[in-house]
Amino acid sequence: MPHPVLIAGAGPTGLTLAIDLARRGIPVRLIDRAEQFSAGSRGDGI
Repeated sequence: MPHPVLIAGAGPTGLTLAIDLARRGIPVRLIDRAEQFSAGSRGDGI
């Protein structure tokens, strides 16, 4: 089994990348600076 891909940042780009890799069968590890989930969207500027 391949090593997981480390994704730093759980914003819109990091989450999209994690979903895409997981769908391709590539294991991922997602880390973020924030200790808790945000109640709102962090991608307002997109």
